[in-house]
Amino acid sequence: MEHLREGVVLVVRALDRLAGSKRIAIEVIRDLGKRGLRLRSLTEPFLDVDASTPMGEATIGIMAVLAQLRMSTIRENTRRGACACSS
Repeated sequence: MEHLREGVVLVVRALDRLAGSKRIAIEVIRDLGKRGLRLRSLTEPFLDVDASTPMGEATIGIMAVLAQLRMSTIRENTRRGACACSS
């Protein structure tokens, strides 16, 4: 990440692959915006926003919450599946 320069577009498969929690994702995205970088998600095309604007920051915050929900749901389903198999 430290090698990325202003004007570069960082492409990720999904926002949840960028960070393990919504707080970390928001911090990373804000940092990218401050450095003049853009973030594009292959599975969330509407995420290609300007993180340096209030609207962009709000959009990113919403997407980070949704990514956290997706990760939590996957973990919960995995936990339920593990419990069902061990019974």
